[in-house]
Amino acid sequence: MARQPGAAELTSWVNAVNTGTTPAQVAQTFVTSNEFRANAINQLYEQYLGRPADSSGITWWTAVWNANGGPEEVQAGIIGSPEYYATAGKQYSNLSPDAAWVTALYHDLLHRDVDPSGLSYWLNYIQTNSRASVVIGFVTSDEYRLNLIGNWFETYLGRAVDAGSAQSFVKAMDAGLTQDQLLTTIVSSQEYINKS
Repeated sequence: MARQPGAAELTSWVNAVNTGTTPAQVAQTFVTSNEFRANAINQLYEQYLGRPADSSGITWWTAVWNANGGPEEVQAGIIGSPEYYATAGKQYSNLSPDAAWVTALYHDLLHRDVDPSGLSYWLNYIQTNSRASVVIGFVTSDEYRLNLIGNWFETYLGRAVDAGSAQSFVKAMDAGLTQDQLLTTIVSSQEYINKS
């Protein structure tokens, strides 16, 4: 939540755990809370737009996240926005606007340089599809998900993800496991509890 709990909150959660609330239930409550999502949305604004989110943006994107069960549509809206598109054009001013935007997606979402075949594919795709749908293609790709899982293992478990776990989680996400459910699984694991 990016903050320390208040005394009453801490007491309430300790009592809940002592009376049978499972770690998964506690984690799910935090991960699906509007406070958690507002913090995550603000991080997306900072990361992709270089500025904090305004209150109306947080309200809007929290509602989108709540309606869709995960941040993918939020990412698509922010990264598919004219603001991000313009920023990418300035960052890669030697490229056409669409090529600059796709290049920025590879850099920001996959953390690598764009390859010629990928650039060609997405430049053709964007001619008849929305920028938001391109972002959805990126954030639901196995490559993006492997990076996400690796980052969360480092952040929450303090270690690299093992290949078996990474592949298992990617398969589960391909079958419908949401980012919220994945994060809940990680932060309610015995390994995370032992680390805390």
